[in-house]
Amino acid sequence: MGADGVLVSNLGTLGLAKAGKIPFIADSPLNIFNSRTSAFILQKGAQMAVISPELTLEELKSIASHGPAECIVYGRLELMESEHCLTGGLLGNNKGQCSAPCRSGKFTLVDEKNYEFPLLMDYECRMHLLNSRSLCMLEYLPEILESGVSSLRVETLGMDNPDEIRKVTRAYRRAIDTYLETGKKGPVNCEKLGKGFTTGHYFRGVQ
Repeated sequence: MGADGVLVSNLGTLGLAKAGKIPFIADSPLNIFNSRTSAFILQKGAQMAVISPELTLEELKSIASHGPAECIVYGRLELMESEHCLTGGLLGNNKGQCSAPCRSGKFTLVDEKNYEFPLLMDYECRMHLLNSRSLCMLEYLPEILESGVSSLRVETLGMDNPDEIRKVTRAYRRAIDTYLETGKKGPVNCEKLGKGFTTGHYFRGVQ
């Protein structure tokens, strides 16, 4: 396929990638919360460590200075992964075999405040629950870049429109270039990309 490498989300796949001499990046499900964990993962052969999105910007700075680090700056973050598929369990019963209703459209869970949480199902029939709002740090890119991170990620989970992905990546590319050339943030803000965004835990932390 010509891939440059793989993302690993647990120590098992990390070991497989290392044994197969496949370049890998340690992804956010590994919960890299501090510099010791980052150093351990990098010593195991990871080219880069994706810092947990539950950390604040100040906490991110303390880790990024210890080695190649990536942070997520846009997209719906995954809140939960379940071996139980709700759509299959509720809608897919067909004499003991699932009829794969997840392929027929988009599904969400709605909480008591009417927030909608998108559901994604993978090929192993695992269910992935995404945040009701997308993270957007476009207006705070100077602070992110000054933290010392080596890479920024636009997370495309739940994004199936190529034009939307293109619009977002271009906005971030322009914002990065503007800051590097002028030292100032770019003119485009999150409102130009849509509505209902959040800055996640970058400023408020985990309560």
